[in-house]
Amino acid sequence: MRQLLYPVSWPRLLLLFAGLYTGLLQAQTVLPAPSTAPLFSKADSLLLSGKTDSAAVLFHQLAQNALHSRDTAALQKAWLELGKVNLLREKWDEALNSYLTSLQYARPGITPKTTADAYIGIGVVYSRLRNFAQAEVYLQKSLALLQTEDRDRLKALANLAGVYMETGDNTHTLATHQQALQLAAKLQAPLVSAVLYTNLSNYYIKTNNWPAAISSARQSLHLRDSLHKPLSVITCNNLGYALVQSGKVQEGLQWYQQALPLATLAEKKQLLLNLSNGNTSAGNYQQAIAYFKQYDAVKDTIAQKQYDQRVAEIAAKYETADKQQRIARLEAENKTRKRQLQQWLTGSLIVLALLAGILYLRFKNMKVRQQLEQSKTRRQLLQVQLNPHFIFNALHHIQQYIYRNDAKSSMTYLNSFSRLIRLILEHSDVETTSLEEEIEMLEHYLTLQQSGNPSLSFTINTAPELPTADIHLPVMLLQPFVENAVIHGVKNKAQGHVTLTFTTTGQHLQVVITDNGKGIHAAAGNTANTLHRSMGRSIVNQRIAEFNKANKQAIQLKIENATTDADYPGTAVHLFIPLTITAPE
Repeated sequence: MRQLLYPVSWPRLLLLFAGLYTGLLQAQTVLPAPSTAPLFSKADSLLLSGKTDSAAVLFHQLAQNALHSRDTAALQKAWLELGKVNLLREKWDEALNSYLTSLQYARPGITPKTTADAYIGIGVVYSRLRNFAQAEVYLQKSLALLQTEDRDRLKALANLAGVYMETGDNTHTLATHQQALQLAAKLQAPLVSAVLYTNLSNYYIKTNNWPAAISSARQSLHLRDSLHKPLSVITCNNLGYALVQSGKVQEGLQWYQQALPLATLAEKKQLLLNLSNGNTSAGNYQQAIAYFKQYDAVKDTIAQKQYDQRVAEIAAKYETADKQQRIARLEAENKTRKRQLQQWLTGSLIVLALLAGILYLRFKNMKVRQQLEQSKTRRQLLQVQLNPHFIFNALHHIQQYIYRNDAKSSMTYLNSFSRLIRLILEHSDVETTSLEEEIEMLEHYLTLQQSGNPSLSFTINTAPELPTADIHLPVMLLQPFVENAVIHGVKNKAQGHVTLTFTTTGQHLQVVITDNGKGIHAAAGNTANTLHRSMGRSIVNQRIAEFNKANKQAIQLKIENATTDADYPGTAVHLFIPLTITAPE
């Protein structure tokens, strides 16, 4: 069974102990001068209400005022609070700099708790950067200053327990969690205990100690219920997972379902996958399929949002470039008008006519360059849409393969997939690739598909005299056709076969992609994966159209049945690609 335990990552839990969560722990620091206390109180209120930008402005103002008045206590506190602001905004470098600046104004023996709070903040930053060795050093420094059993020491212990969990230090993980739990009970901090029990459930799940994981998760939920707090999605997920693994499948499924309405989109993806796996374990295959479809839909939604975000970034970049071009064009036009006026006043009609002709040719050339740049930007935009589409389809196959729990084959599969991903990433910023590299990517892709479908076979035929390293074509142009041949052409056919043939004819590279499936008419009538087909074909058609607009020699595409066989005519895709395409600069 596939194991995905954490819908919320551990570093996100660490932030609860950085002095930023009013319901858990508050820093006990030495206050600055009474005259600045109201401003610090106002800034703290802004921070706790989530108005981080306003809080940052006020803390900067307080730091400037304290510098002028030489109030070191105010300086230390202001920079400490700026560290917390930047931690909330996930600006790790700025947060680290703020905490280190706060330490510069520490007064030995006078402000130990403020200094310890800065050490804790630095430990949290290093935890978020996954530098756990440095995180442990600073958290231990804070504990050395916090000898009194109070909430500041609890804060340091809780974060240190999380660091040990991340580094896999099982001995210290358990011991430090127990220390923190004992101190939380002594200080009557039940919400802190609830979070610690949730983290312990994570630890016990990692060590396959299902009874302890169940007990810890139940204790966490009990504490939250006694405080009238809402259910914790991660705790419900941990409890459900531990119950399913221990054989109490139905009860585990109930906890997954209780968490589902409270979950974020990313958490729903995790819960739906766990529900699908749990129902599979219980033999409820129809329910398992239903939940897996929901999981697949949520996964596609998340992927689509990522696509949209990337496309929006490129579109914004394109609009900025377009505005700059318009400004440059207007400036050029203004200069041209001035030059024309001067020449009109001082030159003859013949010189003016010649100058007008030169200016016209230059302007026309500039227009052509602008159109080429716009076409190039649009092609890049379409390419960004295509690459993630291909990658996520490949990941889906890997996910299914790993789901079958075949470790040896999984490693072989992943090694081949990593090689394919590396090739794709190497070509993510270029428009063209060599035929040699394109064939290598296609071979890796078909090998991956063959691993998931042993009945699939493929052949790649390349004319011996073909200089594959010197011939170039648009990157990832062929992959969607090969993918359609595999997924839609021979999907349900025993002994499915895909053939790729590369030859030259005249001034074109001829590529023929054939399969022995149901043929183009049967594929068109299949409504399954409609979005998948339309995305791939639509993007490829647009890319060909954009290429043909920008080049004298066009790419030609023809799709037909491969044979006259009534049952399995197969599909043949013919592509004629100009040999004049050059290598990327």
